[in-house]
Amino acid sequence: MSGLINIDDEISRLKKELEKMNAEVERTKKKLSNPRFVDKAPEQVVNKEREKQADYIEKRDKLDARIAELQA
Repeated sequence: MSGLINIDDEISRLKKELEKMNAEVERTKKKLSNPRFVDKAPEQVVNKEREKQADYIEKRDKLDARIAELQA
């Protein structure tokens, strides 16, 4: 694997992507913790935000695992 990619560059790239996922998780968390949004937005919009948040968390966890794998 190390012959195919530069490990340090890949870790750096993954960390940048991880930062983006963390920002998206925080954004959706703030939105969903706002009672005005949850109460006033259509149910399908709220559900879509919940789905997005779950997706971002899953991607974040995979990125964490991949970074740990490359650093081992």
